[in-house]
Amino acid sequence: MKSTASPSPSNAVYAKFFFKSLTDDKSECCLCSKVVAQQVGKGFTNLMAHLSTHDDYRDLYREAVRSSPERINFDTYVTQLSIHCFSWMELITSNHLPLSVVEDATYRKYVTLPAMCARTIRGIMLKVSLLVEKKIAAQLPEAFGVVFDGWSSGGSQYCCALATYSVDGSTHTPMLTFAPMPDDGDLSANAHIDFLETALEAYDRPLEAIKFLVGDNCSVNQAMSRRMSATRCASHRLNLAVRKYLAQFKDIIDAIHDIMIKCRNLKN
Repeated sequence: MKSTASPSPSNAVYAKFFFKSLTDDKSECCLCSKVVAQQVGKGFTNLMAHLSTHDDYRDLYREAVRSSPERINFDTYVTQLSIHCFSWMELITSNHLPLSVVEDATYRKYVTLPAMCARTIRGIMLKVSLLVEKKIAAQLPEAFGVVFDGWSSGGSQYCCALATYSVDGSTHTPMLTFAPMPDDGDLSANAHIDFLETALEAYDRPLEAIKFLVGDNCSVNQAMSRRMSATRCASHRLNLAVRKYLAQFKDIIDAIHDIMIKCRNLKN
């Protein structure tokens, strides 16, 4: 039977947890306050040699993680390279920047992140997207709905689709795809259905897994619903339900309506 014990923390993890950096070549031990010389980026030999003088440091670390895992800095669990890559990705995606920004001389002058080439960050982002797809695929149920919308920008038509489903009363809406439509000018219902079917291939789900669509009440979306055998357009029924609910507030709504009409005639 294989052991399920978690791997032992690396020297980098212990070093980050038990030492406080003072300068580029000196760190202070959090257990005894002794200052240890260790050049940044040159390994952890001196730090670990000192830490070994504290026989119970491994037990102290395990107890700290067990009792208060939320107090352990995220940086403790990952390498500096991973943090730098994530920081570049966050900067690029949150500000809608091109990948080439990592090579831009002006950005490199004012951003404290280490240099990285566009090819490297592109490869990293592709790998991250594949891992995210695998995680979504593992969590995606066999039946779900899709919320989607499209828009044009710069002569291209884009479409974004999100799955929507409920687990234990909690609604989940992971993004399935956010990409341009095929550049053939076809924006028909069939073209959108093909787009969704292609997107679902990454999650190993058939088109039949989509049980309902949420989108604009336009002719294309209504045609999609009919051809996919999904739940038909419920806009009219929803409107009737809203009207029935608002009936109890009719007097208040009528009064507000009359006031708004009178307000039109008021001068500024």
